[in-house]
Amino acid sequence: MSDKNAGSIALDVFNSISPLSNNISGLLLTYVENQILYVNQFVNTNLTSGGLITGIYVPAITNLTISNVLNLMAVQDGGVKNASIGDLSIENSNLYTMAQQYNELGQTQLKQLTNGLKYFKAR
Repeated sequence: MSDKNAGSIALDVFNSISPLSNNISGLLLTYVENQILYVNQFVNTNLTSGGLITGIYVPAITNLTISNVLNLMAVQDGGVKNASIGDLSIENSNLYTMAQQYNELGQTQLKQLTNGLKYFKAR
């Protein structure tokens, strides 16, 4: 994955979730910046939202941001009845479950960056 800044990651998240209400889309950059801070603390790095973020951190930041956005969509009053994430369409009742899955994926990607997750071949 290529290096990106926070605005590019926010745009990727915006383009992957539909429909995204105005009150959420206005917060996307803030969500991305919060995840950059979280990744900095988790991986012990010094990424900045104004500079380029190394490509190895982009998938984890993107997935964690999508997780937060889906959580917000799930709990919003008058939230959406259906949403599309990429090619997948889901109902509002499943948004929270999907948010958990994106969060788990992002956490796994972070653990891989810290060598905290190891895979072994079964014999």
